[in-house]
Amino acid sequence: MSGEDPSIKAVMSRPRLAIIGGGSSGLICLKNAIDSLTDWDIVCFEKSDQITGCWGDPYPGFVSTSTKYSTQFACFPLFDASVKSDGGRSRNEFFRDDEYGQYLEGFAAKFSLHSNVALHSQVDSILRNTTGAGWDLTITRTIDGRPKTRTEYFDSVILCSGLAAEPKMLDCDIERLSVSELNHRDGLGHVINKCIVVIGGGESAVDYANRLASPELNNEVFLSLQSGIRVSP
Repeated sequence: MSGEDPSIKAVMSRPRLAIIGGGSSGLICLKNAIDSLTDWDIVCFEKSDQITGCWGDPYPGFVSTSTKYSTQFACFPLFDASVKSDGGRSRNEFFRDDEYGQYLEGFAAKFSLHSNVALHSQVDSILRNTTGAGWDLTITRTIDGRPKTRTEYFDSVILCSGLAAEPKMLDCDIERLSVSELNHRDGLGHVINKCIVVIGGGESAVDYANRLASPELNNEVFLSLQSGIRVSP
């Protein structure tokens, strides 16, 4: 992927579209925008160094909760609906580890999206332009550890930062496990002999609760729910 910033190559006489977030939703929006808005300058801003999103390779042993067949984009079908006859032991029909990240990279390469993605680019603020039309984006791009902030004008903005971009913090003094601890590349072997409360019943919550409750870790794990959850096969 090029280290150039595609946003600085824009021709100001053309309308501009900013897509914030370079995960799955950002990439499919980028592909469709390039196809439909042929006379626009389009930039997808991604704050990290890759376009794999939250679930591209989150932690060792990751298994997606939706199948490859149902998760893939219709314009980039690589998987059929077949299931191995092993009673589900292989979980072959689900993305594992970095497989979804590889799929997204392949999708971006297939449709030549990389040249429209600005990596290491954090959008700090989005403000209505003083003219009342369009938006002023304050963007910090960090290269070789050196941040540089600038403001750019865009006619339209699409937010694709996902549901998991900002954590909901609990106002208490209880010790918390950080994201880096939970997603450690060596697994959760460092989280042992603890009493842990996981708050929420979403996919991430039950996944972490299951991992933290592994017998070899000797943790006592509780799942705290505001309301019930429906569990279906």
